[in-house]
Amino acid sequence: YRLIETSVGNGYIMDGATAYEFTVNANKKITYKGVESANTKIEVTNERPDLTKEVQKKNGGTWGRDADYSIEDEIPYKITVNVPNNITKLKTFTVTDTPTHLTDDVSSIKIKCEDAAIAADAYVATATAGNGFTIKFIPAKMAAYAGKQLVITYNATLQSSAVNTTAGNLNTAKLEYSKNITTDTTTDPDNPNKDKEEGKNTIENSTVVYTFAVKIVKNGVDGTETKPLANVEFDLYQEVPDGTEGAITGTSVPAGLDNTKSWKKIKTLKTGTDGTVTHNGLSNGTYYLVETKTNDKYNLLKKPIEVTLNVQYTIATKTESTWVEDTNGQKQVKSEITGTTFTSTDDATAAEGIKVQEVINKKGFTLPTTGGIGTFVFTFAGIAMMAAAVILLITGKKKKAE
Repeated sequence: YRLIETSVGNGYIMDGATAYEFTVNANKKITYKGVESANTKIEVTNERPDLTKEVQKKNGGTWGRDADYSIEDEIPYKITVNVPNNITKLKTFTVTDTPTHLTDDVSSIKIKCEDAAIAADAYVATATAGNGFTIKFIPAKMAAYAGKQLVITYNATLQSSAVNTTAGNLNTAKLEYSKNITTDTTTDPDNPNKDKEEGKNTIENSTVVYTFAVKIVKNGVDGTETKPLANVEFDLYQEVPDGTEGAITGTSVPAGLDNTKSWKKIKTLKTGTDGTVTHNGLSNGTYYLVETKTNDKYNLLKKPIEVTLNVQYTIATKTESTWVEDTNGQKQVKSEITGTTFTSTDDATAAEGIKVQEVINKKGFTLPTTGGIGTFVFTFAGIAMMAAAVILLITGKKKKAE
């Protein structure tokens, strides 16, 4: 007799090419693998790979399902793949990465097994439409990695189209692998799986990156009257590590910021007719607004305004990851992200991912521009006052002497 597997569920690989042969003897005993016994157990082992996707918190933090970054930031990602022991029998073993509002850097891809780079001829990595990539592993070249873990690392850049809503910016990895190990008519013409289609199972796992926004509300105060000020300009800065591309330090740093540190100008912001301006695509952190232009007769701010973004995010996931029938196999979506909640202790609008910062200018006396006619007038007046003081002093002493 022969025992041959013809189907299996829950994402396991059906090994339909292996026949478990045994003989039923006249003495009512069974011989299996050269051993005769009255009670024989035939163990059939099925393999199932696995895939996990993670994103690293900003500035070298921990790995997890979520993180927050700013537009144009380079984001580290990690995909861990459990390779089945029967990998060399498969026809397909492919990892695909699909980003949303992100651009994967294919040149940054590194694949390691036990901290050593895997053989270059064991895979082919290519960019795909939609700014993602595909890694096609070559099963016949992967005997050295059977039953082990592969760690795929790479970087992606957050695009200017990134959203600052609770929907976040997803990055989904998918492992597609052979559903069936089959045989052909020539190899085993009596096998019920002969010429059966390979079929493909898939495992998906996602991470999400959030960004937030700062809304500036600019008001002018003139006595008891408060009104919105339009066309007021600010430069938005953030402290960055030394050596950051585009950063400034030393004498180039605006007054009020520590010129011993490195700063990056994120953008120049200009208020609209309602006195507000919003900038999206920021990670949590501390920023500084440097006012560079205000309305006529209003004083510029004496120092930068510190703005702190501190939005906590909590994701909700399905507690059960079930296998469902897909087009030509089975599919599992691991820990599917079903929703996100934003909270903060210092801003009522945090539920929308927005930090509101009110900025006030007051009307008042403004010193003249250096080098202007006003400077001459003030200088002349000052000299005259000093001269008058000297004359009074001398006159006073003379009268006292008399």
